[in-house]
Amino acid sequence: MKGTLAFALAAAVFSAACGSGGATETLTPTPVPAAQPDSAATVAVDAEIAAAPLPDTVAVFDADLLVADVTALDLGAVNEVDGVQFSTAIALIPATVRDRQIQVAVVDPNTFRPLTPEETAGAPAVWERVREGDAVFTHAIGNDVKALLGASIAVSGPRASHAVRVGAYASNGIPPIADAIVNWQIGEYLGADTATHILVAVDDSVNLSGVRTSIEEATGGTVIVREKPSAQTAGAVAGGSLEPFTYVSIGDGTIRIDPEWVRRNIVTVDLPIFGRTQCHRVMVPQLSAALNEIITLGLHDLITDYSGCYVPRHMLWDPSNGISRHAWGLAFDINVPTNRFGAAPTLDPRIVEVFRRWGFKWGGDFDVPDGMHFELQHIVNP
Repeated sequence: MKGTLAFALAAAVFSAACGSGGATETLTPTPVPAAQPDSAATVAVDAEIAAAPLPDTVAVFDADLLVADVTALDLGAVNEVDGVQFSTAIALIPATVRDRQIQVAVVDPNTFRPLTPEETAGAPAVWERVREGDAVFTHAIGNDVKALLGASIAVSGPRASHAVRVGAYASNGIPPIADAIVNWQIGEYLGADTATHILVAVDDSVNLSGVRTSIEEATGGTVIVREKPSAQTAGAVAGGSLEPFTYVSIGDGTIRIDPEWVRRNIVTVDLPIFGRTQCHRVMVPQLSAALNEIITLGLHDLITDYSGCYVPRHMLWDPSNGISRHAWGLAFDINVPTNRFGAAPTLDPRIVEVFRRWGFKWGGDFDVPDGMHFELQHIVNP
């Protein structure tokens, strides 16, 4: 059924640690966006006609039903059922990535895109990557198998193993349809000969059970109702002084946060050293003060990269873990390549000390060190 709750999703199309959110208050001027290309146009490149650019936005539908034991030939019968809004045929195949068993969905990016979460459907770069032959992993699996963005990784399917470029991390469904998605050309290499399932969106105004029965009668397939995750409330942080939020766990390591909470609490700011980012409003003054002190001390060149603050997710992108402080916009990561989780931290102790004075706890002091990570411990007024 069509979704009614927008959410802030860490799609991580270009950086696995970079956060993105819903509408937030902007504290600094927002640049005027560049003109968008005509989505219907084609572009001549080296005497060849390039594929038409993908549209920036598409109509989005909730994938309510998954029909198994069918083929693409059954798609017409499904679409004739009263109440079906949108459908697409896909193949679901088993695969292995670095000794991890996963499920891969083989999709047509044009028809699968409208049945993904809003932020994924609204990210043309994700679908360009699928169209070009890349794999798009969920956050949980991508992190688990250390599928580095832009790198090639061997995916072993029922027929063969194929080196696939990791194009993006993105949620492909709520709950996820699969651990990764690829296009049909790559899917055929791996062993997908034909569609095995049909994904269906149903209009809110009709009875879901009735549509299910009608599809089973029309196709002879088995219809699975895709149950939506229930809402939960995040536990208190900062001594319980901050407004709590409700969320649903998407199932791939990310969460969907109440957008009204996001609008009230997550702000977009230009910070010293870090540049433009999104964080919780209560943290901005002391984080800015800490960064300015680091500049005054001449230590700013020792911060070689910044990898995000607000990212709605579970700890370590694992749905079985609790909610990360990043989901609150109360944590940030720096110098990631040289301060990996579980490794001996290499941050200059002078930088650590500045952040401590400004109310931040350092992940390098955790039982399992996380030297890149700082999180708000208490409020300090500049």
